[in-house]
Amino acid sequence: MKKLTVAMLLLALLCSISAPPVRAAGTSYDTVTTLPDGSRIVYAEHEVISSQYITAYSSRKCGVVAANGKVLVEPVYQSISEPVEGRAMFFKAGEGYGYFDENWNVVIPAQYRTAKNFSEGLAAVSDEHWMIGYIDRSGNTVVPFQYTLGGKFTNGKAYVQITETGYNGKTFSRTGAINQQGVFVEPARFRFKETSFDVLMSENRIDINGTVYENDALSYPFINYQGCSYIPLTYGTCRALGFTCIWSETAGLVLSTKPSSSAPEMGGNTMEHGVYGEATLYDGKLTIDGKTYTASDLYYPLLFYRNVVYLPVLYREGMERLGIQYSYHLGAGNTTPGYMVFTRK
Repeated sequence: MKKLTVAMLLLALLCSISAPPVRAAGTSYDTVTTLPDGSRIVYAEHEVISSQYITAYSSRKCGVVAANGKVLVEPVYQSISEPVEGRAMFFKAGEGYGYFDENWNVVIPAQYRTAKNFSEGLAAVSDEHWMIGYIDRSGNTVVPFQYTLGGKFTNGKAYVQITETGYNGKTFSRTGAINQQGVFVEPARFRFKETSFDVLMSENRIDINGTVYENDALSYPFINYQGCSYIPLTYGTCRALGFTCIWSETAGLVLSTKPSSSAPEMGGNTMEHGVYGEATLYDGKLTIDGKTYTASDLYYPLLFYRNVVYLPVLYREGMERLGIQYSYHLGAGNTTPGYMVFTRK
């Protein structure tokens, strides 16, 4: 009998070495963060072991447990962050992001698509349209939901991004810094990553105050970049449109309204239809009737092509300052080009 008992013990020992034990299903906590007061942000794992090789979990949800083991927040959330400025951000599936207060009570309900930790009393959160604004520690909206990106506040300012839709549905983004009242303290400007821009000669005819020009007959033709037409700022073209164009080292390019009778320069155009040319960004100053702009003020950039600066036709503020009214008229059928029409207001 004694020998049989010893044999059974040896067999059990060998089995324990050759294969891991199969544990009974139960609930355990996996600590994510231990806080200064000893409480822990934890994941509750409902463990299901299907074989000696695979461990699977039926659920994995987040809660908070005090140092003495008391459950402060039931594990029903998908994530809980460490408290920052007395607010702990959480996410609950099907509801969104919200915040706990210092006592782990929900002080700002789950209602935001995205959220960030508080910084200098404000947090960037997004609404149902994914637009970003800023709320205070009570959940009041301080800065309206109008940005596509929003950073944290540092030294009283946060960087935000505004996205605008231009011609043909193309989107453009401006980045600047706001204060805690939502006022820009660094102007929102467009950032162009490109160093070169592929341009085409416009297929349209040019109508300036009733006189029609074939674009390929002009010395400096109107060009097209991503669906936007551009005006060559040459002496003749500018005067035909009713303004002057002067360039200097200090002031850059200066446009002033001054009605005059002239015509665009004719002949000598070497551009080919359908063949791309390479333009670059004009990063100098542009002054229109006393107001100065830079390339980053426009969502269609100022271009420099074949030693000539080109102004985007869709730059409405500049066109209005120059007193130019622009319209486009379709040609007859698919073979007749359309007309870009420019008239003095």
